[in-house]
Amino acid sequence: MFPRSRRGRGVAAARITLRHLRRWRHRCRSRANSPACATNEEQPNGRYVLGELLDAAPYTDTAATEYFSVRTTGTRGKFAQQVSVVGTASLKSVGGDGTFSGTTPAFNGLTLPSAVGTYWAILTVAWGDLNTTHYKVDVKDASGAVRRVCDDAVPLVGAISRTGAHLATPGRITLACVDGAAAKCLRWGYAPGLTSAGAMWGAHQACMQGVTADYCAIGATSTRTGTSISFLDDVGVNQVWPGAQIKTLTLAEWPPNTTDYYFETAFPPGHRRASCIGKLRWPIITNTCVVNLPDCSDTTIDDLIAQDGAVMFFASKYNQLRLERWIGGVDRVTTVRGYHNVDQEKPPQPGYEYAGTDGILLRIPPLSVPLSSLVAVSLYTNLQTQDHFLAKSQDPRFVAPQFERLDEGYVYATQAMPNMVPLRLYRHPTTSDLTSTTADLATMAGLGYGPASQTGDVIGWIAPL
Repeated sequence: MFPRSRRGRGVAAARITLRHLRRWRHRCRSRANSPACATNEEQPNGRYVLGELLDAAPYTDTAATEYFSVRTTGTRGKFAQQVSVVGTASLKSVGGDGTFSGTTPAFNGLTLPSAVGTYWAILTVAWGDLNTTHYKVDVKDASGAVRRVCDDAVPLVGAISRTGAHLATPGRITLACVDGAAAKCLRWGYAPGLTSAGAMWGAHQACMQGVTADYCAIGATSTRTGTSISFLDDVGVNQVWPGAQIKTLTLAEWPPNTTDYYFETAFPPGHRRASCIGKLRWPIITNTCVVNLPDCSDTTIDDLIAQDGAVMFFASKYNQLRLERWIGGVDRVTTVRGYHNVDQEKPPQPGYEYAGTDGILLRIPPLSVPLSSLVAVSLYTNLQTQDHFLAKSQDPRFVAPQFERLDEGYVYATQAMPNMVPLRLYRHPTTSDLTSTTADLATMAGLGYGPASQTGDVIGWIAPL
């Protein structure tokens, strides 16, 4: 399989072909009103299971074994209420003031105690219908302080464990906010239903793990909020077609382009580890458990369905790539356009030799990272001297017709995280070779290089490997 990184499958290779994804998108455009057509386009995923606030303390304590949920016995005014989930994701309440369900204003003010801790969820109808109703959720603590935790939540039967397992726990309701995987998967057509024996319960579970990139079913959310994903299924929502193939990215095709979705993983129904791994969505933050998962390289989607019962198939872009250093004669260059591993190598130019890794380049920023915090970088070629070097994409010193430019990705404008290191542009005074690297000033001085200008030419900051 090509290519594996030194961190397991950090820049791995299998993918659903772009032709197949375009074919499916064409089908959806012809059925614009179908719920299925809203699902397998580019979708921003995230790290949250229930939502940013409900996933975190104090509502879900760091030591808790389950995410925040509420009990089915509550109150509205002076009346006790018995609440249940009905339809796809709606509530029905029976109490001393009658029976009501769906979007009726009688739900406003319904208060349900938390299953763990001293909190009370207060519901207000936001929108929806009798089948699926969306609620605003405020949470009151023991002091009486009230905080809005969600403007759009749907109710699900049971509770969700910290390992990501959806449990049909009697007497419990989970309120899933719109930014969490549980609600996203329901909205995309994978409603779990009212019991764990339902036809879609397992598919909804597989979808949640795919959204959060929880490859090993241990609650490790190996993704970044706002990452674009695409997916197909074998449950009739975004139905994969017979004979769909997993294509391997060959060495000759490196580097992967920034628009294609490459096959990432497949999940069987229920709370189970991924059937196999083709590539990782965010290698540098992925739990190391993935090294024990099978490769997808020697199988097809039909095989995954037949052999492992896989029901969800996810694809993603190459969101980060290694910046590798290469040497060709007097030219030193750092770029993502060459690939090196223990048993495979493709230099960015013929005759160049691998010289090390500088760090991780942000190839495709997630929506959660504003472009204003990043610096676009490009690989430049001096057409007169054939000097290759990385620099800011808008550097006024390197313009056509003397310089040719190829986009590489992004670095951070500031030291956004403590472990980040500066990427600097250096110049050799004798050869005039320009090169960018995270090597420090003293190391580069020992090689005869100094800063390319008096300002030090810090291009930006990147994470080391």
